[in-house]
Amino acid sequence: MSRGVDDARDGADWISWDHGGTGQWPEQWPPVRLCKLDDTHIRFEITPLAGTGNKLGGLHGGFLATYAEHCLGLFVEPFDIPISIVTVSLNLDYPAGGKVGVLLSGRAELVRETRRMQFVRIELEQEGEVILLASGVLRKVPRS
Repeated sequence: MSRGVDDARDGADWISWDHGGTGQWPEQWPPVRLCKLDDTHIRFEITPLAGTGNKLGGLHGGFLATYAEHCLGLFVEPFDIPISIVTVSLNLDYPAGGKVGVLLSGRAELVRETRRMQFVRIELEQEGEVILLASGVLRKVPRS
């Protein structure tokens, strides 16, 4: 996790969640910029690169699904917490198509948290239009 010079552009405390050097698929994406609004709400954004497109020129649904699942973990993974998470379930709806190279912004809401589980909702949008709605259940596991 790293901070950039422009992270306070709107007065909020923006941080970067960078996977560079991890050997994981998200290291091929630009860092996810995020801002924790409170204990149950996070704003985040990324600009999808050319490799995230489909043959019709839009954002690939597989990229959007993976990115949404990845962002379910925003309440744990980018922070120095001694737990990690694994996805138990993920539900997706695609109300509109997305575009490569256009800022993809999102909101995550921690709907409920128990000792072992998190229930999270995700909304992704581009240019003010919702392109993905997701909800997921995560299992908390000790970080190794």
